[in-house]
Amino acid sequence: MPTYYFNIHDGGAAPDPEAHELPDLDAAKRVAIRLSGDLIREMGENFWRGEEWRMEVTDESGAVLFGLRFSATPPSAAQPSQLIAEPRNVLGE
Repeated sequence: MPTYYFNIHDGGAAPDPEAHELPDLDAAKRVAIRLSGDLIREMGENFWRGEEWRMEVTDESGAVLFGLRFSATPPSAAQPSQLIAEPRNVLGE
């Protein structure tokens, strides 16, 4: 089974110390979404400070397979044209 690492970058690098053996890239995408949601929940109100962070998913050789970026825009800074009216299916599932 392929091995994946879910590395966090938030001003500094936090390499994933644990290898995740998953059946394929689609499974890695699902895990990345779940882990990102867990991290956002753990951040609580700190998420709203607006600092960007990202997750890069790599294979066992260190090659970046895909990434996810996250940041919050405080409500006072959001422009109506920037708001998403409908949810989008970003994973194509």
